[in-house]
Amino acid sequence: MRKDGVGDARQEHALKRQRLLGTRASEREIVESDVQLGNSCLGFYLNQMDVVDDGRNGAHAPYVVSLAELFQDGRLLRGCSSGTCPVSRSGPSSDGAAPRRVSREPFPGITDALLANFVADYDASFFFDQCPSLYQTTGQLVLITGDAPSRIAALRGWVRDHLHALAERTRVLGVSGLFSGRAPSACEQGPDSLSARVDGAGGGGGGVHHSKFMILRLRDDRVRLVIHTSNDIAYDWFFKCQGIFAVDLPLRGAGSASPNTGFCADLQQYLGAYIRAGERALHGGVTSARRFGTMVAPGDAASLVDAVSHFRRLMTCCDYSAVDGVRLVSSVPGWHRISGQSRTSQTSRTASHAVCAFGHLRLANLVASSLRQCTEAARHPNSLAFVLQGSSLSSVDARCPRAASETLARYWLTSELFRSLCGGDGGGGGGVGEESVFAKLAEGSAQVYLVWPTRTQVLTSIVGIDSGMGLIARAQAFLDPEIRQLLTRWNADWCARTSVMPHMKTISCWDTRTDKCLYCYLGSANVTPAAWGITQKQGSLLRCMNWELGVLFTSGYLATPKLYRELRHYADRSNERKLNEPRSIILLPLPYTPGACAGARYQERLDQPWSSDAMI
Repeated sequence: MRKDGVGDARQEHALKRQRLLGTRASEREIVESDVQLGNSCLGFYLNQMDVVDDGRNGAHAPYVVSLAELFQDGRLLRGCSSGTCPVSRSGPSSDGAAPRRVSREPFPGITDALLANFVADYDASFFFDQCPSLYQTTGQLVLITGDAPSRIAALRGWVRDHLHALAERTRVLGVSGLFSGRAPSACEQGPDSLSARVDGAGGGGGGVHHSKFMILRLRDDRVRLVIHTSNDIAYDWFFKCQGIFAVDLPLRGAGSASPNTGFCADLQQYLGAYIRAGERALHGGVTSARRFGTMVAPGDAASLVDAVSHFRRLMTCCDYSAVDGVRLVSSVPGWHRISGQSRTSQTSRTASHAVCAFGHLRLANLVASSLRQCTEAARHPNSLAFVLQGSSLSSVDARCPRAASETLARYWLTSELFRSLCGGDGGGGGGVGEESVFAKLAEGSAQVYLVWPTRTQVLTSIVGIDSGMGLIARAQAFLDPEIRQLLTRWNADWCARTSVMPHMKTISCWDTRTDKCLYCYLGSANVTPAAWGITQKQGSLLRCMNWELGVLFTSGYLATPKLYRELRHYADRSNERKLNEPRSIILLPLPYTPGACAGARYQERLDQPWSSDAMI
């Protein structure tokens, strides 16, 4: 609800904004001012880093949030709704800086908490010291990790020795991904498509539980949903560039309708996959576990089903109006049926209208719907730019069907992932000009940037070669000259993070004529077939190795703070929204832009991609 004086504040802000636009004010000043009064909405946040100067004399920029803030104070984390952004009761600060959007209410405390990650130091002093409110959790505390069995055992011992009464309500559960193996026969496929060959939790040689998210039920009838890119260890949170989607979802009354059922359905489907995996391990028995494998240790199966079912029921009671224009994209280990495709030769891609609930085909389904609305992009497919960025690159296994002239990595990128990024196989007639866009990609006229730090950037980063431990790619991944042509240096000058190596994972599509972001993915999935999946059995199955979870921004005006001025002119010409309306601009604080990427292409013989072989 709007507070008294907000109208006057908006009028005063409009005059201040005009003065800023007429001067040499930085984009950050304008963005912070507009975000404060609701003219803009932050799609996601960057992690706070004490080693980074964000340009505000040590104070937070509006697009920065710390791990502690997610648990300790009363900061209201708003999503991409059409509502009004609350104004701080304290008003502008004495130094003229925009006040932070922090509620003056004390942090209400946590009733139930579900924390899921790949690697986590929950048994160290770091995480609970940063998030002391976890000690006062009054209900369930569930920790899901993809770590090694020995680390899980150590964590259980720490919980027993240090959490005292809370230990009885704390569950530590190990979940792993899919091991490399043959595609299942028809008689081996269960109804949940979760047939898998795994060896307990955290085994080597295959997929992993890579999703990173938190569900916190607060005592004031809110649920805080956090989907991020950081392992829950101090090194990742404080010394790497991360992305964080965080939103507070109010619990709605009984019988009231929930807007944005798409986001809710996506989340229910993903949480349901944990339940099905647990049920398979629980009821399959030892013989079934040895034959098919499970992704959950049998001793954890019942606890996993019970715990995730509790949070799944909780999420059905939330009001999702705060996540308008956002969808979830997930991967679940197993072989998933692809419906609606036509079977062709093994070396060709499936036909259009393929529908799959997970992986890159799920991304294609959502992207196709988003791109169809962009008629300008359809008429100018060669103006599109695709930027892929992650912390791991890999090729696919030797069973991948491919032409003899193609390398493994190039086959998967060009024949599967790129087509999905264009909205191909996405149903409903494909994306806008999908075939023409894909043809532009094939002939090289469309711009594709694969952001990956150079060896020099890693060695000269704030922590030196240790930064390379989180950047996983073997040297052979860069041998293909066509892959090397896509490589782009890590460039995050606008947020002073070029010297901080990235651990965030993003995929974005831009219209370079208007600098408008058509869609953007932020999540745990790297640029690998293990994360996004690869088609098998003549295109009838999609095999995913990992558990992955991310968000896709598909509507509204999307922009990075650095592009805010240019987008302002585009929005002013549009009849759909005006800049003086609340939430007219969704800001994505991406460290890169197509313009910056264009000037950061690898220079032959000067730039060498970082390879994790250097750490061996």
